[in-house]
Amino acid sequence: MAHLKRMARRDLAIDLEFMVTAGEREADIESGLCALVRKVFSKREAQAFITCAPDGRTDVWLDTTAPSGLDAQVLVTHVNELLGDYLVKVGLRLHHVYWQGSLIPSSANVLRTVKVLGPASADDIAQYLEGKGYSSIPGRWLKSQLDGLRRRGFIAWHDDKYIITASGLSLLPRSRGRTGSDVERTLVLGRRQW
Repeated sequence: MAHLKRMARRDLAIDLEFMVTAGEREADIESGLCALVRKVFSKREAQAFITCAPDGRTDVWLDTTAPSGLDAQVLVTHVNELLGDYLVKVGLRLHHVYWQGSLIPSSANVLRTVKVLGPASADDIAQYLEGKGYSSIPGRWLKSQLDGLRRRGFIAWHDDKYIITASGLSLLPRSRGRTGSDVERTLVLGRRQW
């Protein structure tokens, strides 16, 4: 959808807005997946999001870090089997499970992106993260991350744009190198048309 939006803006001078909403069925499935994951991790906070292909293949996006240590692979395999069994019971087929930190950015990466781009829309943030190697981020997952950061007071939302707060700035490490967020923000501001 992001590609279509860019093409419409470039070729037709039309700004498109897509709204992706989860139906009651998807919300119920995601609630069940969250309960399964929380049970396996003994009350650890976790969120689950699904994206479904028309043929029923379903990707599950888990907003909890993948386990590490000696038993990590056994635990990951166990979680994947549980999720696969659950999805079969609701008429879907598991395609892949994505853990935070593998193909989706951490909350810190999202916060850093808001700092670099701010004020920025959710679409701007998604495009920037896509350019950083995080392709195929579900829009609902990103909105959930942004909302969580906003509720904790690390970012603010005004006129459909997100900006970092002083609390959010205090969380990010200071870096003086060329890859630091301050340098990156300066470059982004320099390219912005005022």
